[in-house]
Amino acid sequence: MTYEDKFVAFVDILGFSNLVEKSAAEDDPESIRRLIGRLAGRRDIDLYRIDGPEICPGSSKVSNDVGMRISQVSDCVIVSAEISPAGAVNIINYCRKIAERLLLREVALCQGYLTRGKMFHEDMTFFGPGYQAAVAGEKNAAGIVWNGEMLGTPFVEIDRAVISYIEAEGDSCVREMTERITISNGSETYLSPYGVFDRMADWACDPAKSRQEIDGEIRMAENVIDKLEKQLLASKPAGPRAEKKLQICLEELANARIRLADARTMFLR
Repeated sequence: MTYEDKFVAFVDILGFSNLVEKSAAEDDPESIRRLIGRLAGRRDIDLYRIDGPEICPGSSKVSNDVGMRISQVSDCVIVSAEISPAGAVNIINYCRKIAERLLLREVALCQGYLTRGKMFHEDMTFFGPGYQAAVAGEKNAAGIVWNGEMLGTPFVEIDRAVISYIEAEGDSCVREMTERITISNGSETYLSPYGVFDRMADWACDPAKSRQEIDGEIRMAENVIDKLEKQLLASKPAGPRAEKKLQICLEELANARIRLADARTMFLR
């Protein structure tokens, strides 16, 4: 048994205790079982062990499964991957998938942190400085100063150490895919589940599609936003901090709606 230098992510569902209380009041444990099932599953683990990297499969790697280990405890998921270009981009992509699955299928949000450090991770046994750093980073992930204190926002922040590694390795596929699926504001790099609407717009606006098909697919994306907004507005934030996070989410949805409208204007004018 030895520690390994790994990329390590810790992601958990926001407002989980309130969701549990609601499910208990409504005698609906199935809603929670379904929700936490979106975080991770045997299929996710088998995907890497059997098929190898999901993206940039030709990039440098140590092992075919890029050392991907996934463990779930209630509403939290712990993910680690080997230190390699393929390991870096695939753990980033997996965190993106978690965030988008929760948003689109359960209208739930998550917060997380991806870093690099020493860790032991096999099945449900995981520990080490890297894991502790990921847990600590999650608390203020993609943080903003609000009312004089740091407030983590509903995104998965990527530690600068991970981005520096990707930049230093110079793998074109890994760099391109990382830039495509992350957002950088100059000081922070993070994953936003709302980026899925940009991709929905790209998929819709295929020049090979008819005007009717493009309009129909953009309307479908807008309908998803309508549903998300409705459910978020019907939620009951537990205090000012939760209210601020809700405001951020609604602003992101408003921006996504604008991007879809711009796509419609560009391709259907």
